[in-house]
Amino acid sequence: RDEFMKNQNRKIKPGADWTSIKTFNDIRLEKSEDGIGKITINRPESRNAFRPQTVMELQEAFHIVREDASIGVIILCGEGPMAFCAGGDQRVRGDAGYIGGDGVPRLNI
Repeated sequence: RDEFMKNQNRKIKPGADWTSIKTFNDIRLEKSEDGIGKITINRPESRNAFRPQTVMELQEAFHIVREDASIGVIILCGEGPMAFCAGGDQRVRGDAGYIGGDGVPRLNI
């Protein structure tokens, strides 16, 4: 029990120092010095639910890391303690699909 309690008080250390590659609204795109790319869905207020903007940013981020020869692996994660991703954001769902900032309904979210 004493050994267990000692471990409970240890601080979690980050596995890498992350540097931002590009600034987005719905996601974070970062990389480490040792060849790891990290894409974080950064909408914890909606449990990281996708909206059209999120999908477009993810597509661009995956393109950026795919073309970066210094990155050998990508981590995809969600911000916050509640969920990795809740799916499509129902707050922007219309009759014809998910409505983006451009007013265009899209079904593939």
